[in-house]
Amino acid sequence: GVLIRNIGALLQAYSTATFHLDLRKQDKFLQITEMGWVAAPWAIVSALSVGATLFLIEGAPDFPTSDRILKLISKERITHLGGAPTLYRMLKTSVKNIDNYDLSSLRIIFTTGEKIDVDTWFWLLQKMGNNRTPIINNSGGTEFFGTLLCPLPIVPLKPTTVYGPGLGIPADVVDSNGISI
Repeated sequence: GVLIRNIGALLQAYSTATFHLDLRKQDKFLQITEMGWVAAPWAIVSALSVGATLFLIEGAPDFPTSDRILKLISKERITHLGGAPTLYRMLKTSVKNIDNYDLSSLRIIFTTGEKIDVDTWFWLLQKMGNNRTPIINNSGGTEFFGTLLCPLPIVPLKPTTVYGPGLGIPADVVDSNGISI
């Protein structure tokens, strides 16, 4: 495991939550993950750092029914949903009649942990997000407890991309001589 022992962890989580996810005190955040992955403690620190409501559930996201997550979003008026592309692919293939659920409370759909495919990205945008909810695709790191590459909700989003460096992250693309390209 990685031991994170400084205020930088809180600042990194807060920065990503507020700037990249537009998470606010009145919001409700559900991050589908397991506690052994950095996404779980990151979600807890992120949501609580801004005073948002954090939803935790136990068990598999598709048990006892494949629409468990959609029912929760609809009933509790979840505003922010996070998960790995594997979760979204599972929802895409197992949930029938997605139009029967009120997902209008979703303001941000967040994905991290692996590359998302174009078909799933568009399914999220069109079916879960009703062509209005930004799909924020994040690439982060356990070692610094946060975002490396991630768009902001206000930038033009391109399918499956991570846009550019997270706020305060000096990421760059360089050639074989170390020169920025």
